[in-house]
Amino acid sequence: MYKSNTELHPDMIKMDDFIWCVEVHLTELCNMKCSFCPRAHGYPNLNQNMSLETFDLILDEMATFDFSKRNGWSDSNDKNLYSEKPDKFRLHFAGRGEPSLHPDFGKMLEKAIHRRNTDMPHLWIKVSTNGSRIDKYYDLYKQLDDVNFSIYDESKISFHEAKLRYPDIRISDRKTKTIMTDSKAGRALNNRGGSVPDENINRPDYKGHKQWGKICHKPFNMVYVNWDGDYVLCCNDWSKENNFSNIHNVPMKEFWNTDEGLKEYRTELINGRRTKSPCSTCYKRPDVAFIMQLNEAVYAA
Repeated sequence: MYKSNTELHPDMIKMDDFIWCVEVHLTELCNMKCSFCPRAHGYPNLNQNMSLETFDLILDEMATFDFSKRNGWSDSNDKNLYSEKPDKFRLHFAGRGEPSLHPDFGKMLEKAIHRRNTDMPHLWIKVSTNGSRIDKYYDLYKQLDDVNFSIYDESKISFHEAKLRYPDIRISDRKTKTIMTDSKAGRALNNRGGSVPDENINRPDYKGHKQWGKICHKPFNMVYVNWDGDYVLCCNDWSKENNFSNIHNVPMKEFWNTDEGLKEYRTELINGRRTKSPCSTCYKRPDVAFIMQLNEAVYAA
């Protein structure tokens, strides 16, 4: 069924059925400057790091979400089409810096692994890394659910060498020459909400989904927590323009379901509009699985 001309509101769907990821921005440090990253275009490198207290709170808040019954996932849909497991809650170590540069990165991995192996069996732990400290953390990486080691222009090891040396984790070739000439070889790049010039990415402006217009899945699927505990719109909001609340003041579930600022973005996006910054200058495409789930949630009844 196709979207009608009726104005839609995010309250029409149960948001707890849509969340599947919390991305943690551990540190403002990075030891590389890739051409398709805002760090190569003026974004500062700062020694600002998430506290262990904040990280522990993130795990505690994630535990308040019930993943035992996900009502938004119909048996009529082919689950093989979903890139993420609908009964798992992904904790993604990524953000705007290199997570392994955090001074307590190992402790944080150990804490997450412990929670997954005890009271949070639905936790799915993922790390995205440039691999600069892979030997230091490789034993811990092998205990995670997913690790994506990306090979960049400044990497000290080639893609093929990494594949042979680290067979237990996923290796991606993201050198500029490779990814700019063949987006399928790596991953299609977006412009990070307008923070990266068009000539440094490998796909054009987003013209819109044929059914849902300029919708985006990010504010419907993920919570992004900054190093200081602030909630941020998404991983592409490098300018951090929005004054959302902080996890130390507002519980994650309350923010996810009731924050009026977040609802404003969702209302715009679910109606195919990108008029608010940074969405207005962002090229991010919607996730296919999200579109399938949204169709069912809005129209199945």
